[in-house]
Amino acid sequence: MGPRVFSFFALLPLACSSPTSSAPDGAAGTGTSDSSTSGDTSTGADDGGTGASDASASQICASNSASFALAPEPAPVTFTDSVAMFHLNVQEHGWLDDSATLVTKVLDLFDSLDMRLDVYLTTWMTDDYCGKYPDLLKRILTTASISVSYHTRPPKPYRANFARCLDKDGGCVGNENYEDWYGLYKMDATQRYTEIKAFEEFGVDLKTGQRTTAEGGFKKLKRLYGRAPYVAGDEADGSSMQSVVDKVFQDMGVTFVISHSKENYEGDKRNGLLLKPEVIDAKVFTTDSSLDGDKCIEKTDGKDVFDCEMARCATSTKKPCTVAFKMHDNDFLADDSWWLTVYSKKTPEWDPTKTSKQLTAEAKDVMWKRYEQIVRRAAEMRSKYAVVGAKDWAKRAGK
Repeated sequence: MGPRVFSFFALLPLACSSPTSSAPDGAAGTGTSDSSTSGDTSTGADDGGTGASDASASQICASNSASFALAPEPAPVTFTDSVAMFHLNVQEHGWLDDSATLVTKVLDLFDSLDMRLDVYLTTWMTDDYCGKYPDLLKRILTTASISVSYHTRPPKPYRANFARCLDKDGGCVGNENYEDWYGLYKMDATQRYTEIKAFEEFGVDLKTGQRTTAEGGFKKLKRLYGRAPYVAGDEADGSSMQSVVDKVFQDMGVTFVISHSKENYEGDKRNGLLLKPEVIDAKVFTTDSSLDGDKCIEKTDGKDVFDCEMARCATSTKKPCTVAFKMHDNDFLADDSWWLTVYSKKTPEWDPTKTSKQLTAEAKDVMWKRYEQIVRRAAEMRSKYAVVGAKDWAKRAGK
């Protein structure tokens, strides 16, 4: 995602904060992680690969093979002609304590309403929560109503708009017309596959972008979850790169991949993988309709936003029509995301200790109030518009 514009925050000055934050009980209150690597570097005991309920969350995180107990199946949901999904992308490494507090608040809201929620984790957030908030990670991975998925971000060298093929045909092999610090576009498909898969099996150094020897990426989240995450946000630039990236995640067991460039209905595919159904990508982290022409997000009352977005499905010729309401943890906390702040340039080295300016307390309250209104309105309207998760789509697909 690009820089966010909060038009309803225009008159609210941003706090020029230092990296300290109010943390949940037991947290140290530091805003940034001391580590510049992503991947488990602990020497905790290996407990044999079981997800035994008597192992603590920290023990499972410290293990190189254990999994959390599989989440129970949620109660069945009846699909309606138009359905809503709620996505929370968890990615704020810089203001980590605030991220944990915010995510807990979101989970509490959805639990209180018995609502489905899709949580997307980046590789470093799996590591961050494992290291500092293992009980929160356990809650995410073992709650029946939560569908856990995975999102790629820089410095993964194949990430869209990071390793960017500049040829319109998606080529770039054999010429110098690319932005590609790792050299992926110089490789053939077999070499690319090997390198990309390794980036999803091992950790990543957040300063250099290079792989570490620790477990990380999709593989680590899959191990902790006890099954493959349902969706991979694995967008890459150029058809020749996307096909290889999709093949990697297909071989690692993912059910769906994401595309925001077109309307996606149930059963649609890309490179042989199911696309997560999404007809409307409701970017409710902003009120700026210039991003994609969505006038619904200009509304400041969350109830009106929800009603407006769902009404857009009335013109859909195929059913179910899916509206995905998307937020990121950093949207509630800061002017921009940590990864956009750090990886704005596309060549190493980077400074992972950087943070974006925090929002003022007033701006945070405005953002939360609007989001809560959207979620509560969805709960009120469930008889007309079912709220579903990736688990529900996977079940319909026989996965």
